[in-house]
Parts: sequence; C-alpha cells; structure tokens
Amino acid sequence: MYLKILKKDLKRKKSMNAILFIFMILASMLIAGSVNMLYTTSTAIEHFKNISNVPDFLFLTYANEGSDLDIKNWVEESKIVNKIDSDDMLPLSKEDIIIPKEYGTYDEATLIMLEAVPTQYNLIYNQNDELLKLKDGEIAIPYGLKEASGLEIGETMSIMKEGVSKEFTVAYYLKDVTLGSDMMGIKRIIINENDYAKYIKTKETVSIKLWSVMKNEGYSDIEVAKSFGTASIANLVNFDNSTITATYIMDILIAGIMIIVSIFLILISFLVLRFTIVFTVQEDYKEIGVMKAIGIKNKGIRRIYIIKYLSISLIGGVIGFFLSFLYTNIMMQRISKRIIMQTTYISYILAVGSVAFIIVITMMFCMMCSRKINKMSAIDAIRQGGTGERFSASRKLKLSKRHLMSTQTYLALSDLISGFKRFIILMITFLFGTVLIIVPINVINTLSSGEILQVMGLPKFDVSIYSNEIFTRALDSNEKEFIKYIDEIEQDISVIGVNVDLHGEAGWMINIYAGEVANNISVMCFKAFNYSTEKGTYLKGMAPKLPNEIAISTIVAQNLDVTIGDTISCSIQGKNNEFIVTALFQSMNNMGKSIRLSEAYEMTLEGCSGISVLGLFTDSKSNIKSNIQLLKEAFPELDIKSSTEYASDTLGNVTDQIDGMRNLILLIVLGINFLITCLLVKMLVTKEKPEIAMLKSIGFKNRDIRKWQVIRIAIILVVSIILGVILANTTGSLLTSGIFRFMGATQMKLIIEPMQVYVIYPIIILAVTLSAVFVTLVPIRKIQVWDINNQE
Repeated sequence: MYLKILKKDLKRKKSMNAILFIFMILASMLIAGSVNMLYTTSTAIEHFKNISNVPDFLFLTYANEGSDLDIKNWVEESKIVNKIDSDDMLPLSKEDIIIPKEYGTYDEATLIMLEAVPTQYNLIYNQNDELLKLKDGEIAIPYGLKEASGLEIGETMSIMKEGVSKEFTVAYYLKDVTLGSDMMGIKRIIINENDYAKYIKTKETVSIKLWSVMKNEGYSDIEVAKSFGTASIANLVNFDNSTITATYIMDILIAGIMIIVSIFLILISFLVLRFTIVFTVQEDYKEIGVMKAIGIKNKGIRRIYIIKYLSISLIGGVIGFFLSFLYTNIMMQRISKRIIMQTTYISYILAVGSVAFIIVITMMFCMMCSRKINKMSAIDAIRQGGTGERFSASRKLKLSKRHLMSTQTYLALSDLISGFKRFIILMITFLFGTVLIIVPINVINTLSSGEILQVMGLPKFDVSIYSNEIFTRALDSNEKEFIKYIDEIEQDISVIGVNVDLHGEAGWMINIYAGEVANNISVMCFKAFNYSTEKGTYLKGMAPKLPNEIAISTIVAQNLDVTIGDTISCSIQGKNNEFIVTALFQSMNNMGKSIRLSEAYEMTLEGCSGISVLGLFTDSKSNIKSNIQLLKEAFPELDIKSSTEYASDTLGNVTDQIDGMRNLILLIVLGINFLITCLLVKMLVTKEKPEIAMLKSIGFKNRDIRKWQVIRIAIILVVSIILGVILANTTGSLLTSGIFRFMGATQMKLIIEPMQVYVIYPIIILAVTLSAVFVTLVPIRKIQVWDINNQE
C-alpha cells in the first residue's frame, strides 16, 4: 500500500520532488566530495613527504668553503643533528632556458634550479608516480614550466649555462613535494648526473647547495631551527618539514571552503524539506482527513511521508556519493599534477559516512516536521484545511490609500507583509548566496590591487625589473656601486621616453632573538637602496632612520614577545648587532616573518637571498600598462612585471586559485537560486490556484498575474542582495582574516570594486533568479476560472 501511495505521489508532484531530489544529490555530492578531498589532500602531502624522504630541516647556501666549514662545525658541536647531506644545484635565469619559438619563453618569477636526480633526500617522482630516472639527454620539468611554455613530452629544449649549451628531450613532468608548491618560490629542473657534471666543470661556477638535516630522536623541528640560528650560518633560505605542508595551504583551504559551501547547501536543503513537507501536508488536508476518518493512526499517515522522503534521500545520497568522486577528481586536478595522491579505504568511509549523516539528519528533520499531521482532524477535510479563525489583526495594505501604486505591486507587497514566513527560505538563500559570491570577489580585487604591496611589506611601485645580470652585478658590488648601477638602468629606460624612479630591494635570511640567543627565529631581513624607509607603510610607530633602528612585522613581534621600544639582536654578515624596534608592519613574505633595516645601515649585498629593482613612473600622465609594454619590447632580456604580476608570483598564484573557487561557488549559488525559486514559485502557484482563478474571473490577464508573481520575488531578491552585499563588505575581512593571517597579514582590509559588487554580480543574480520565475510561471495560462474552488 505504501509503495502504491508513494508512486502516485511522486507522479502527482513531479517538479517539487525533482527539485528536492536534485538538492539531495548536490548536498551529498559536495559534502562527500569535499570531506574526501580535504582528507586525501592533507594525508597525500604527508605520504608524499615520507616516500620522498624529506628531512626534518632544510636550508640553502652558496657553495663555498667558508659555508661548508661553518656547517661542519655546527654539526659536530650540535647534539641535535643526526645526519646532514647536500645536493648541488645551479641557479638558472630565464635566458638560460631556451625553448623553441613556437612555444614562447618561460617568464615566471620563481627561482629555477638545475639539479641532477637526487638519490637520498628530497626525492622526485614523474607524472606516473614513479621514482624519477633519467638517461643522458633527458630532462624532467615542473608543471609550471609546462603550463607556461606548452612543452609536451618528447619535445626538445636547451639549457645554456657557463658557456655550456645542450639540447634535452622532455622525458617527464616531475612531482616535487619539497619545492613543488607555488608558494615555495623555488622550482627544480632535473637532468642526468652525467649531463649535470658538464655545467659545473669550472671553478667559477656559482652553485647553490640544498642541505638536508635529520635530527636525533627526542628533539623537535623548532629546536633544530633554533640550533641552526644560534650557529649564525649565512644562508639564502631555511625551513622545516612542517613548512612544506604549510605551502600547500591554499589547496587544503579550498577543500575547507567547499565544505562550508556544502554545509550551506545542506541547511538550505533542510529549509526546502521543511517547506515542502508543510506545504504537502497542507495540500493533502482532504486525504489526511479521510484517512483519519477511516481509522488510520497518525503513525501510519506519517509513515507515508517518511517513506517518501527516505526514498528521495537514499536514492539522492547514493547518486551524490558516486558523483562525489567525479567532483573530487575535478577539484584535485591541479594538485594531483604536483603531488602523489593516495586514495585509501578511509576516504571511502568518510564519503559514505558523510552521505549517511545527511540521510539520517534528513529523516530526523522529516519526522520532526511531519508532526503537524498529529494536529489535523477529520473535520479539516470538510473545512478544506482552514478553520476560519484569526488570532491577529490583518496587516495588509489599503489599496484605497495607494493611488500611485499599481495593482500588481500592491498585491505583491500585501503578500509579503501579511505572509512573510513563506518567503524566509528565499531570503536566507539569496542573502547567504550573495555573501558567498561577493567575499571571494573582494579577496581577488584586494590581491590584484596596489594595496597588497603594503601588506607584503613592500613600498608602492608600478614596475619590477630583474635579470640574471642584475643579480650578478649586485653580488659583485658594494652599496654605492649598486645604486650607481640602478641609476644607469634608469637612464637607459629614459632613452625610450619612459621616466621611472628606480630603487633596489634586497633580502637576507637571518636569525634574530630578544633575550637568550637560543630563543631565536629565522626571518627575512629587507633593506632598500636609494629609497627612504619613511615612504613605507607601518601599522604602528615611526620608520627606522638611524643605523641601530629597525621595523619588525607583527608576526615577529608576537613570536619574540616584543614591541616598539624593545631591543632585538642578530648577526648580519658576521656582525653582531642590537637594534631598537621603532615600528611594526605587516608582511606576507616568509609567512610574515620579516624585518626592515634603516637605509642608513651600511652593508654589502654579499649572501643576499634575492634582489629586486622596483620603480614608480614619475610622469603623472603616463599609463602604467602601456609603459610596461614599452619596456618589455625595448628590453626583452629583462624580466619586467607590473606590481600585480609581481605580487601574484610572490604569493604563488593564490589569486588564480581563489578565482577558480569563486567561479565554482558562483555556479553553485546561481544553481541553488534557480532551483529554490522554481520550487517556491511552483508551490505558491499551486496553493494560490483558487486566487489566480478568481483574479482571472474579474478580468486579470496572464501577464498581470505574472507581473504580480515576479514583483513579489524581485522585492525579496533585491532586499536580500542589498543585505548580502552589506554583510559581505562589513564582515568579509573577518571571514578571510584567518587565510591572510596564516600568510602573515594581521590587518587586512578588503578592497571593494563598486561596479562589480554593486552592479555586475547583483544583476547576474537577479537575471538568473527572475528567469527561474518566468520559467515556473508558464503553467499559469492553464489555470481556468472553474479552478476557483481548487477541486481535483
């Protein structure tokens, strides 16, 4: 009997059941897929680190006898270090990487290292998840190089360095967990050991060593880092094992955000379910009344509805479960190209558990909502579902007092005022959907604006200039010679009619401490050349002016428990120094651990980790984009980027990842809006069939009735969008603070683009939602005057 009733009900209410069914599929797919993705991604990184034999601590130094001796002494004196090993690497500039003209050039800002196949630590795998092995003449390249150049396996490229040029065949795309993240800023190109030996045959070759440190049992990674800092070993960069995992945070974060979106969808599904059950019960008052009249108990009647929604939940959950794996594969396409993914039985258990949880909660919710049946009686069938009683005054508008208001607008406003509860689900959906769309847009606009430079701890600039020659000349120069060289570049640029004010920015990896030297932390130390520190942006205090003054990031201040006026100590280029903290700033460089020296502090560029030449165009009428294009055409040998491109490369293309997430969320939200609107309008039209028939009987045309329905939904939508935009703009910084704080920014104010936030995307939401209204209102023309009694 129950199956016959279920079959009949499903046929009678096809559209409502179909929409609810789609919601269950989407909710199951998103929550199962997102949980699976979060678990798989986080565990895959740890698994990949284990099979790649990633050490406990890593650091890079220039290959020279002095550094090697300092490292040897540290290892011998330290009780923490168990083993240490190094791999030799050769830094490449974009000029050293020769790609056939049909593919273009490699123009990324990351530091590229040429290395022989590692054999002990930081192992590398190919795209087939096999340990990398190369023959003479073969080369393995990172996916970043493949994506930038279009090089396919089997095609050729050349490496020209130190007077040696050799053509290689691309044999594999490599997977490198140690340096493979976009946020790491260093990438490796791997060749055979015999081929690599040809490039380092001369003593003049400047190479870099990647040192791998394994600690003794009983010590933490932090203790290794502090011991290394105490030794004051000059290094380019250092990081521990956990930092590698942190560089993949955006991939993990995207999975977490999609779980939040999934929870939002589940909550909407429950609201839809409640609305559907209540509506269905009210619509079935005659059937329920008859069943009670012939002696069927409440449990039996409720069981009919529970079986119906259990069927929809089970089938939707099963379909959503299988679709979740397709969704997971699509979402993990990018990271699966960079690390080895590992699917375990736990992934399936989590996916099944997520779907089962949704089904159980759905049924509990269904049982709770169906309790309304207990209050209905057989007499309701006679009264057609109403009692004729009213316990509150009517709040409807008076049409006689609204002369300037159209009849359709009056009807819409009257419905909203007197029966707002019916539209709450729409308002909640539209409001939170708008927030989910607007917040990522504001984040992208912020990351793409000039304001991001201040958050990165850099002065405002329009263009960055870099080349291997600039780096080499800087290392061989003192401060005055480097400034003179920058002036020469400035003069060369002025010849083509572009006026720019250039200055140098250099960074060193050092260790600082406040109090005991053992409690040191590794930071990136920045110094500007030919540029006053007063032009920088600081959160608190005054820019450092004297040689013994320093500005530190808020993250450093928190780690060392110091503030303005306190003293910190460090060793820079072999000199022990004490500095007075005069200012606090925020920086997303080196995960927020940065300091800035005064321009008055004298030092050479020896041992610096990186050098940039940054500039502001001085002509007020100049166009930044056109100037940058002129520079690229006039100086093809230079790596020239806008401030936005520079920031994007430094942050590891975070903007692109958030942009992709935004597009997915936009599709999901628009889809939800469309389905919810179709469902609600369909229910309202069904329930209001007698009223619509009555309106037709007194002369209302189909277009008038459609206008009434459209205005009603449009008012809800416009109010929800306005509230959603206000909520997104006021709380967006709070919602995203965790992301930016992890990267080092402690005070992030989102940039709002009015045209996008207040015009473009609201219009898109409005257009999609109203299209759903028009589609659903097509059956109105089938309602006839004799439907005034709603008799079936």
